[in-house]
Amino acid sequence: MTWRRLAIGLLAAGCFAAPASAQIRLNDKGSATSEPLAPARPSAPSASADAPAGDLIDGRDIEQLAAVLRELGFQAKIGQSSNGQPRITSAAQGINFSITTYSCSADSKSCSIDFFTFWRMGGKSMSLERINDWNREWRFLKAYNDKEGDLNLVFNIELTGGISKTAFTRNFQRWTSMLARFDKFRQE
Repeated sequence: MTWRRLAIGLLAAGCFAAPASAQIRLNDKGSATSEPLAPARPSAPSASADAPAGDLIDGRDIEQLAAVLRELGFQAKIGQSSNGQPRITSAAQGINFSITTYSCSADSKSCSIDFFTFWRMGGKSMSLERINDWNREWRFLKAYNDKEGDLNLVFNIELTGGISKTAFTRNFQRWTSMLARFDKFRQE
C-alpha cells in the first residue's frame, strides 16, 4: 500500500479530525479551526461510543442527567423551570447555571436540553456588536440580551434517540470550560 493511499484511508477514517473535546472556532476567513477544551474534571468517566441502549441518555429521566453530573463531581439539584419543565441547577467555574429539558416526556418524539446561565447587567446590556463577535467566533454557545437587558448564554443539545454517556460528558465539559471563557469575554 502506498503512503498516499494510507493517508487517504486515515483521513477517511477520521484519524486526523479535531478531537471530540474541542471547541470549534471560526477564523477570520470563516474557516473552522478547533481548540482543545480543558476537562470539567480530570477523572471524567469514559464509556464506549457504542454504549448499550440502557446506557443512553435521552432526557426523559431527569434523575439520570443529575446522576451523571454528580458522578462528575458537580451539584445537581432537581426542580422545575417557570414553564413547568424539569430543571437541574448547578454551578461550574464559579457560575450558576441550569439544565432544562424540552419536549422530553415519555410520549414525545423529540427531546433536547438547554444549558443556560445569565448575568444581570443592571441596565448596561452588552452591545449587539460585542454579542455578535462572540456568536460569530464560537460555534456552540450562543449569547443574547433578553428583554430586561440581562446577558444570557445558552448551549442546546439534541437528545432524540439518546446519546452515550461519553457524548453527554463531552458536551458538559464543553459547557463548563466555555463558561469561564465567556465570563472573561464579557468583562473585557
